[in-house]
Amino acid sequence: MLSWGEPRAFWFAVVIIPIIFFYFLRMRFRRQPVSSIYIWSRLQMTSRGGRKLRYWSVLLLLIQVLAATAGVVTLARPAWVAQRLEQPGIVYILDVSASMNAQDVEGGRLAQAKSILEERVGELSADTPVVIYLAGAETTQLCPPSTVHQALLSALKAVECTYGSFDEEEAAQVLQAWLATEHRPWQGCLLTDGGLDLQGKKLSAVFNGLLEVVTVGAHGENLGLTGLRVLPHNQYRFSVENGYPAEQEIKLCLSWEGEPLSRQVLKVPPGLSLYTLSIDGANASASVGLGDSRIKPGAYSLVLEENTDIFPVDDKTYFAVNQGRAVRILLAGRGNPFFKAALSAPGLEVLEVPALEDDSNYSEWDLVIADCVEIPAGVRTNLLTFGALSPGSPVAFGPEVRGELSQVDSTHPLLRFVDWRGTRVNAGRSLLLTEGNVQILATVGGEPVIAAWEAEDRHVVVCSVTFFHSDLGLSAAFPIFLQNMLKWCVPQMGNALAYTLVSGEARIYAEPGSWQTPEEADFRIDRTGRYLTIVPDRPGVYHWKKADGSEIVFAITLDQSELSLVPRVLPLKVSGTQLGIKLSKERVSLARWSLLILLTALCLEWVFWRGGWSLRTVKKQ
Repeated sequence: MLSWGEPRAFWFAVVIIPIIFFYFLRMRFRRQPVSSIYIWSRLQMTSRGGRKLRYWSVLLLLIQVLAATAGVVTLARPAWVAQRLEQPGIVYILDVSASMNAQDVEGGRLAQAKSILEERVGELSADTPVVIYLAGAETTQLCPPSTVHQALLSALKAVECTYGSFDEEEAAQVLQAWLATEHRPWQGCLLTDGGLDLQGKKLSAVFNGLLEVVTVGAHGENLGLTGLRVLPHNQYRFSVENGYPAEQEIKLCLSWEGEPLSRQVLKVPPGLSLYTLSIDGANASASVGLGDSRIKPGAYSLVLEENTDIFPVDDKTYFAVNQGRAVRILLAGRGNPFFKAALSAPGLEVLEVPALEDDSNYSEWDLVIADCVEIPAGVRTNLLTFGALSPGSPVAFGPEVRGELSQVDSTHPLLRFVDWRGTRVNAGRSLLLTEGNVQILATVGGEPVIAAWEAEDRHVVVCSVTFFHSDLGLSAAFPIFLQNMLKWCVPQMGNALAYTLVSGEARIYAEPGSWQTPEEADFRIDRTGRYLTIVPDRPGVYHWKKADGSEIVFAITLDQSELSLVPRVLPLKVSGTQLGIKLSKERVSLARWSLLILLTALCLEWVFWRGGWSLRTVKKQ
């Protein structure tokens, strides 16, 4: 159906009347040239016969009328509106979290959920759109919405469980963003064992209460371990989940790098309980040399022995201990004592140089601090400058400022616990922003003096105020600001649990590209320069090696919430509203075609006004 967005534009069609009027005026008074018939007089000066000239002028008139008509139609915004009936669709949300691996039903909970989903889809009419989402630590769409149900069910057969927990907030955001792009109405159906952190309320709100929940699983009689922690003085802390209704006796084996440290027998009550295991120092020393309060690096594991239940994955829990991660800092400048004091903490390797060289390799340094020295273009790592700018910076030095350093209202990680009040600037330069994506961290008199930004794979902070012309070094906030800078550049700095990961939870590390990824690693790795993001999945222990031969141990454990396997019926009330067939309209604009006709007509008019291609050729001859 043809529709007009601005029908009042058709009043402009009266412009065709003067076009026709002047055409007949030209035909009647040929010997009296006036400005309004100039375009026609050009045609009379050509060497053509009278009859051919009349045909030529009539064709020119038709082209002018066509151009005027096309212009009016373009202003009227024509569109083709197609109406169609939209059948309501169904979104199936399949829980693929770790607990769906439980084998308390034939084939497992995931197989039961697949069977129910196939049965539900088989009962739908052939024109009902269906889409399937897989929800775990991440929520992804299995296939685009389709009425070809058999293709969806074929893709469903290859779906396997992950080992992360069900992130309901993530699922709700993904589904809400997708529904915002859809025109047809949708209702939801969630197939889960009930392990949702928000009790399904967030998902139900996305579908305005039109969310049906199908609970799978038979019972939660299971024993599991989680949360192993290695403490000083040969102590080990862990949690036990007892899904049986009565007290159970369990046998535990604690190991270091596969070598047994201790075997224990415990009686655990129903539910979750916390234990601390102490090992005799002499026995521990005989096994792996743990005779004092130090913790030996390596992979620790706690295993539930002689246990056969519905979820064998949680019978082991792991903990990784590595040597402390030293943060390498290159300090270039005049030996500022404030830096020496702030960088005297353990775990920091600081090298002082008077200047930065053009031909040096700075990629192995975690942070380069330039104090009033020139910065070459080859510094492609994290950078903190005072009174200097690196080449290509999105800021420039501006007018001089003086006064008290003021903090901006921002949640930037560099400003955590930082209070600049009382810091005086006696002389300094302001910063002028030349590009976007720059975060202002401090000002003097309303003018920026400290700014930060991210460039490619590195972090850069510029301070136009120097220590010799301000109280910056004497400020109590400066050491805190510097520690925030180090943690911003090295995200896991000082984190004792940096290499013990939870399935499905992403973590960022600042490590050089010399790391060698193990082929058997069951997790996803995304690298951007010196920063890599690890998304772990299957629990276990993984060893990495650096180019220098040193080794890093990673341990992946289950989320504690996935150990309670009792199927839980979500307390959701399904809305009584029934979705009906929706009449939708799709509007396709035709203005581009009328505009194309207008431009074509104007081009043809210009050609004919000049006498055409053949006439121009005659003139050249």
